[in-house]
Amino acid sequence: MAASANSANAANGAEKASVPSGEKVQVYLYDLSQGMAAMFSSGLIGKKIDGIWHTGIIVYGTEYFYGGGITYSPPGGSMAGKPMRVIEYVG
Repeated sequence: MAASANSANAANGAEKASVPSGEKVQVYLYDLSQGMAAMFSSGLIGKKIDGIWHTGIIVYGTEYFYGGGITYSPPGGSMAGKPMRVIEYVG
């Protein structure tokens, strides 16, 4: 049973990716509203939200993100500006 599940996942591109030992992977978390959602959401929509979030994944020195399609740039070079938070994983 496990073999067929793995084959199905591989056929669908859902195979688990691995990161070589010692390789750094980062997630850049951006607030597209640049703080405006947190300030004005209560008055505008009746509920407080902290941000309008966008993420980029940095691996092998390149940032990958969705911007009308999967695209890439140097880290921090996307249209989203400066990341609000950086989450790091070292393999």
